Amino acid sequence: MILRTSGFTLLELAVVIAIIAVLATVVFLNFISSKAAANEETALATVRMIAMSEETFRTTSGNGRYTGDVTVMENYGIEAKDDMAHGGCSFYVFTPGYTVSVWVYSSAGVLTKGRDGSFYTIKAVPQGTLLPAPSLESSVEGRYCFFGRNGVLLRRVVVTDTNHADDSGKEIIANWNGYETIR
Repeated sequence: MILRTSGFTLLELAVVIAIIAVLATVVFLNFISSKAAANEETALATVRMIAMSEETFRTTSGNGRYTGDVTVMENYGIEAKDDMAHGGCSFYVFTPGYTVSVWVYSSAGVLTKGRDGSFYTIKAVPQGTLLPAPSLESSVEGRYCFFGRNGVLLRRVVVTDTNHADDSGKEIIANWNGYETIR
């Protein structure tokens, strides 16, 4: 007669550990997905806010011109950083998971930090992402790059898109029709 002591067998323990591992994976993937979605919404809201600030400046005190001036953006509640070396843009803004760059150009097509801009372009790109990203899973911060330009027009492109994800400045206007319209 074999006496069985109370407790779990090795097989029962292995099954429980496997179930816990599967559940932990599902929870982790949902967390990553929701974090990326939250970052994307924040970045999109920031792009809209910058675009609306540019339009407000143009129609009120800008005499029909856009601005690359950081102090003007700060007056509209945008914490912009002034650094032409950062991606060669007029100014940029950090949001959770994204860097938003803004290029303001004079009527001569020269990048400006002044208040004499004729047009502007905006790009929000996930932080820490190689562009284009090798896969969607490689970008935990967000799945899209967002673009804006004069008139609060917004478009997006998937980070893995090898054609447009690394566009900047005037390339955004040249490739505008290649981006997906945001509704």
